[in-house]
Amino acid sequence: MFHPDSVSTLKGNTRITSPEKQRILPDPEGFYNLHQGTYEVRLANEITVPPGAVGRGFPRSSLNRFGMIKAPAAIWDSGYRGFSTQTVYVPIKTFRIHKDEQWLQFTLEDCEQSDVSYHGHYQGEKPI
Repeated sequence: MFHPDSVSTLKGNTRITSPEKQRILPDPEGFYNLHQGTYEVRLANEITVPPGAVGRGFPRSSLNRFGMIKAPAAIWDSGYRGFSTQTVYVPIKTFRIHKDEQWLQFTLEDCEQSDVSYHGHYQGEKPI
């Protein structure tokens, strides 16, 4: 669920995440126990955006009820394929969420004006 890499390269430039990212595993009951702070969540399902479309991701409202703050939306370019991420912030002392909880609602929208397909750094992101 959480991406362990702290070093990546984009267009020949090395980027280092500080502090280093650490993978968090669920407890024996299947819950993640997240303490106050910022987290990068690796989505469990592969996203594929077909040519001529744009993908949009909207955070699930249930996460608001649990007390989590998350990025308000995400957009994936036409042709993107991979296991994307979402950044969230836990403002409370401890946030407990089950490993199978839904984080994002993914939708597709026609984008016929675009004949360009995504070939960027994150194409083909892999699950952990």
